[in-house]
Amino acid sequence: MKALIIKNLYKSFPIDKEHSFYALSNINLSFDEYGFVSIVGKSGSGKTTLLNMISKFDKPSRGEIYLYKKKYIYKAKKDYLFYRDQIGLVSQQYNLIPDTTVMDNVTLPLLFSGCNKNKAISKATSLLEYVGIPIELYNAKVNKLSGGEAQRVAIARALIRNPKILLCDEPTGALDSANSIKVMKLLSSISKSRLVIMVSHNLQIVKEYCNRIIEIADGSIINDYLNKKIESELYKEHKIYKGRINWTSRFSKNNYKKRIKRNLFVVASLSISMIITNLVFGFINGKDVAIKNASYNQLDFGYGYISKDELVTDTGFIKLTKSVRPNINELRSNEKIAKIFNICPNFSAILPQNPKILIGDTSFDKLLYTPIYSYADDSIDKSLLFKGSLPKSDNLSEVVVNLNCYNQIQTSLGYEPVGEYINIYHKFESIYVNEYEEEITDYFEYSISCKIVGVVNELEYLNTPKIYYSYLGLESYLQEYVLLNLSTYYDNKITWYDRVMDAEDYSIISSYSYQLFLKNYSDRNLLFDDSIFSDYSFNSSSLVIANSLIGFANAAEYALFLFLAIGIVGTLLILTIISFTNYSEDRKVSAILSSIGARDSDIENIYVNENLYSGFISLVLSLTLSYPLSLLINKIIYKYINVSQIIDIPYKSFLNIPLLYPLAITVVIIFLITIATVLPIKFSKRRNLSLELKVND
Repeated sequence: MKALIIKNLYKSFPIDKEHSFYALSNINLSFDEYGFVSIVGKSGSGKTTLLNMISKFDKPSRGEIYLYKKKYIYKAKKDYLFYRDQIGLVSQQYNLIPDTTVMDNVTLPLLFSGCNKNKAISKATSLLEYVGIPIELYNAKVNKLSGGEAQRVAIARALIRNPKILLCDEPTGALDSANSIKVMKLLSSISKSRLVIMVSHNLQIVKEYCNRIIEIADGSIINDYLNKKIESELYKEHKIYKGRINWTSRFSKNNYKKRIKRNLFVVASLSISMIITNLVFGFINGKDVAIKNASYNQLDFGYGYISKDELVTDTGFIKLTKSVRPNINELRSNEKIAKIFNICPNFSAILPQNPKILIGDTSFDKLLYTPIYSYADDSIDKSLLFKGSLPKSDNLSEVVVNLNCYNQIQTSLGYEPVGEYINIYHKFESIYVNEYEEEITDYFEYSISCKIVGVVNELEYLNTPKIYYSYLGLESYLQEYVLLNLSTYYDNKITWYDRVMDAEDYSIISSYSYQLFLKNYSDRNLLFDDSIFSDYSFNSSSLVIANSLIGFANAAEYALFLFLAIGIVGTLLILTIISFTNYSEDRKVSAILSSIGARDSDIENIYVNENLYSGFISLVLSLTLSYPLSLLINKIIYKYINVSQIIDIPYKSFLNIPLLYPLAITVVIIFLITIATVLPIKFSKRRNLSLELKVND
């Protein structure tokens, strides 16, 4: 396929109404997809005009130009990016943007096309290295560069979009001889992979480096000849001989030893990839059980609020509901709820979880005052006790704190908190409207001094510092605390417990809910059963933390899958490139083997075996190193969020099948290594065997 075809091209400039000057006349040329072509001629001969036609800087008076069979349409703006992507331009004047850096100039074309900056810099860095610009000049201003450096930067910029054709207008015209040679060598190197068309007046340097020379004079081509032979890749069918594969292992072993450094790199890459695979699979295998068990490590797990949504209005388009406290008899008749939960009035309205908390003169704002049902029954997991002891009875004078709270208090006070007294204070105003619409006001003033007797070690993920008190202790306290004004009005003893219980289900003092406490912490797995609360809304901070951790773990699983996929693809790409490099290095050896009757599959097997050696070494290393690494990671995770054994690699048994995981990963490794090795060999272009036999001669 021809890269560029020019047919019957003319370019004229009017002199007057009747006469025109023809800068180009009847130009017919075709160009291959690669090579170094020079258009030479005296000043004014039309060579730069022709270059302008090709670059679309100017349009011909008549004639046609085809770029990869696509006809130039000069008014079609939609084609502009296509031609700019296909053609790179280098001028004698460099056309670099002054007062900007080398890196800025080279990355601009990619930034214009919407490329990510980091990707553009990465590609520009590779190009600058390729054209020989030292790294210390990357951030230098272009006006500080020498002529040779500036021209090479211009070439790098022209190549940044990876064009198929490079047009150069007198690229050495402003350079001394030494820099001219550097640029010509660079362009010659570039021409091996693409078409380079250069306009020049220096016939001597052109003859030394260019493959093809086109001479132009007075707008017409006077000479067009090949200056140097261009080697092309030839294809030839070979007879396939029958052979045996048992001889290949010797070649594989010799190759492995010969390329030991490269193969050790392969071992390192595969080992890292397999270790990551083992850890990710171990995470997927172990996370559900580990997270569920860890989420139970909350003293108030099983405590929450139950409410019911009541329809307010339904217009067909908008449905409004409000939360109300459910009917207590309805709850108690619900077998699922009543069987596993203690159903209790909610005192959060009169005593919220954020009362004023003082230790001595030090105030603490972010500690939560949280109820647990009782210290005397099985409603809590007493094994969470980390330090001190649990209260001996359900009273309000003794409390337990979690480790988060303990650490905050200790940091603030500077000494051991266990044994210290905490002062809890809160005041609540209650206004009762009687049947005569008279307001009766009472105040609930809660002032308790309680002693820290123990510390519990809980799940740290999203956990807040908490002070745990006995709900039964508070209930007893409220059953004795009388509302003086309301009791006087009705001439009857009314306690704060009665006030909450007798409140309307939709009033603030009811907290619009009841509190639920698990009767036995061994039933805590039932909290994950949504069917229990199908007719109600159940809100539990400990359950929110558990579900959040599960959600985070699931999100981490997807992220790890993506990371693993990228890692595996990257490793396979490395293996593919190295396999192709190994095969390319041994083309002569392969050619010799082919010439004496070896089958292609046998030759492929040499490189498959070579990589399989690395694969088996990597497999052993990964299985050996993954276990201690999983222990270390588990230890770190447990230290920070109290989740244990979250990575569980199933070495011994998987799906109740012994050694299934190691066997499965071995099969996968063999398959992937075989594919990554064979494909680049199969898709590599085979040259004429006689030429391959002369490699390195």
